[in-house]
Amino acid sequence: MLETEIGAFHLAGIIPLNSQPMDFQFPWHDCLQPIAPNFLAIERAVLECATAGCNTIWIACPYGIQPLLRQRLGDTVQDPVWFSRAKYSRKPDTIKREIPIYYIPVHPKDQDKKDSIVWSILYGCLSLVKVCSKMSHWLVPNKYYVCFPNTVFPSQFVRKYREDIVKKRRFLISFNNKTMLDGELLSGTINNQDIKFLMKEFRNQATGLWDPNSPKRDGIYPTEKLSLDNRYSGRFLTIKDVFSKLLTEEDTKVMTVDWHYPIDSWDHLCLYLGSAERYEMKRPVRPLLKYKELKGIANESKQ
Repeated sequence: MLETEIGAFHLAGIIPLNSQPMDFQFPWHDCLQPIAPNFLAIERAVLECATAGCNTIWIACPYGIQPLLRQRLGDTVQDPVWFSRAKYSRKPDTIKREIPIYYIPVHPKDQDKKDSIVWSILYGCLSLVKVCSKMSHWLVPNKYYVCFPNTVFPSQFVRKYREDIVKKRRFLISFNNKTMLDGELLSGTINNQDIKFLMKEFRNQATGLWDPNSPKRDGIYPTEKLSLDNRYSGRFLTIKDVFSKLLTEEDTKVMTVDWHYPIDSWDHLCLYLGSAERYEMKRPVRPLLKYKELKGIANESKQ
């Protein structure tokens, strides 16, 4: 891959936060659930993207929680690999690499219509492509690392597969022989061709306001609305509904984990908190998640 050889390969981390309402009913967003002392579910997802070698991290989230997320996460996260190498350098600050974090708000027209976890992934990918392409086509991501916040597994082992994540056609994390393509909340990679395919599949399954089978006005426009239960079905589509249509490529690298706990409901969260594996999940001792705000492209060199 020429992009990899010249160092121009762009791996973008996508963290979708919009999903079907869960049963926690806390006054904070579901991604802010604690999974260890001083360690939140969204922080684990950000750290996983950094460990996987993402060059940028994009969080697709509701507009209302962006200030709280930014206050907790900041605008950057340290690359764990280069942070470890810095201790062997005489000038460690020149070795460390900061990975920028960007926040993508859901579009107002999509609220309560198709803002499911699937659409959050696709809209996040399309938004960052639009932003990057306006600056330079060289900045458009070559691949996307999709990471879910409402899940817990030993993601630190992703570090061993950084090269496979970039070079292989597809990378998937598996537990009990199930991956993201089977509907599990486990990370995986997709590319721009996959996004086009998934967008088409999403639109084929998602309904709008009007019934396409009703009599047409002027032979084009439907005249009857769908029932309340059947309209805007895109907001209820799950990962399995859409991603299961993707084919398992021959050039696929699968990382199998020993344990995995989805925390997308109160019962699942209690199951994780009562397990022995919860003791393995700790906030990094190193300041990888140290809060920092960027001052803008024009002012970063002056820091």
